Amino acid sequence: MAKYQIKINKPCTEDWYTMTDLEKGKFCDSCKKHVHDFTQYSNIELAREIKKGNNFCGRFKQEQLNTDLVLLESSLFNKFRYAFSFALFLTATPVLISQNTTLTKEIANRKKSKLSTTVSDRIFIKGKITDNQGNVSGADVRIKNTSYKTETNYKGDFSLRVNRNILNEPVELEII
Repeated sequence: MAKYQIKINKPCTEDWYTMTDLEKGKFCDSCKKHVHDFTQYSNIELAREIKKGNNFCGRFKQEQLNTDLVLLESSLFNKFRYAFSFALFLTATPVLISQNTTLTKEIANRKKSKLSTTVSDRIFIKGKITDNQGNVSGADVRIKNTSYKTETNYKGDFSLRVNRNILNEPVELEII
């Protein structure tokens, strides 16, 4: 686990609203630097930016300053915790449970008729990865022993589009 804090000893006196707009912030004509807008970043996202080691200028909310920003390091324990949380999520999802009988019959029929895979033979497995700090963005999510994989977005959400026949056997997800 890594902890970071943002401390500004001498705040910039330039007016944010007079700076030139850029895609992810503004350009300061006075110091000729790109000033990143971190006001919408979560504490985890800020910690990830700091961990990259880049020297940057930024705009922050007051509550982001002098606050512990915790970044959990990837470890076997964390991976197990994510996998366990996701497995628990899957078992508690009523949508998957309610479809179980229909899918089993449909899969059995398809095995007999040996239909080729079409777009309608695909389903989505969706979920959200969180930890005790909030949403986990940028985590790799994949179905073990397959080529199905995706990455969580900034909210920790993911979606895997898979063939329905993958449900013939238990599915084990890996979160990395």
